[in-house]
Amino acid sequence: MPRTVTVRSQLAFLARRTPFKSFAVTLESGADVIVEHPENVAFDASEKGVDLVTIISKGLVYCTSLSAITGVVALDTGTATS
Repeated sequence: MPRTVTVRSQLAFLARRTPFKSFAVTLESGADVIVEHPENVAFDASEKGVDLVTIISKGLVYCTSLSAITGVVALDTGTATS
C-alpha cells in the first residue's frame, strides 16, 4: 500500500474520532504541527483523492502533500500511528 494511502487513512481516523482529541503531524522538514480541532485539517479522504493537506495550527496555515508527512501521533496516548 502506498505511504500516502496510509497517511490519508491515519488523518481521517484521527480527525473523525469522537470525542475529538488533538494529534500531531510531523512534516519531512521536521516541523511538528498540532491539530487541535477537527475543522483545522482539510484533505480529500478518498483513497484516490488529491495529495494535498491543509492544516491550521497556532495561527499558521500549512499546505503540504500527504507524501511530505512522515508521522501522525495521537496526543492523548502518545501512540504513533505511523
